[in-house]
Amino acid sequence: MRGSVLFIAIVSFIVVNCTTGVKLKENDFNQLFHGGSSRLWMVSSIVYNGVDYALKNKKKNFFTFDDTGMCYYQTYNTKTKNLIKSANYKIIDFGKKMKIHFKKNNEIWDFDIKSKSIDKIELISNDKSDVQMSLTLIPFPEL
Repeated sequence: MRGSVLFIAIVSFIVVNCTTGVKLKENDFNQLFHGGSSRLWMVSSIVYNGVDYALKNKKKNFFTFDDTGMCYYQTYNTKTKNLIKSANYKIIDFGKKMKIHFKKNNEIWDFDIKSKSIDKIELISNDKSDVQMSLTLIPFPEL
């Protein structure tokens, strides 16, 4: 009896001391996308209906993600010069999904993040997305 009371007291002491005052740091899954302020990513592949339009078209597409949760989708070619669409983005489900909401036309691009690294991010749209496509993003080279 005395041994079990001592055991309960020791376990309670350890649990209380290990958890008291400990604050867990929130994991920022957005960090890869914005790098602490903002980061420019070039779209190296846009696959829609099995066709890679990034290779077919002469226009270049870019995403700029910033640490405030805003992103800017830019299309650049000689005719449009620089067309920019702004949106809010969120990384959800512990870094497994990404949602981009373009407020102007209320369009939502909902992606599953297939793979992510410093060199490349692969996004595949899911059933909740207004547009069905896959994107491959690569960091724009720093000068």
